[in-house]
Amino acid sequence: MTCAVRRRDAEVVITAAGDLVAAAVEALETAIQQALSRVPERVVLDFAEVRFCDSTGLALLIRMLERIERAGSHMRIARPSPPVTRLLAVTGLDTVLDITPVMDA
Repeated sequence: MTCAVRRRDAEVVITAAGDLVAAAVEALETAIQQALSRVPERVVLDFAEVRFCDSTGLALLIRMLERIERAGSHMRIARPSPPVTRLLAVTGLDTVLDITPVMDA
């Protein structure tokens, strides 16, 4: 998994690509920690290029949601790929997470 972090106005966008699996969660966790170095209003996870997510990746999303909210920010998942969209729906996380099919919502 690769992650690119960029600041955009009052938010930080983390563009992730690859598989969000046990061997790769550290890349996303590090990117989120970097984003929280100066607490933005919102952390946007652009998941258009995330091909797969396992249970470790789901657990990371839940932990990061809690960490981001404790920091006083908000987490949004933008443009999740079809496999990630299905996984979030099957697990019910689509009712817990802020998910949008577009980038500028």
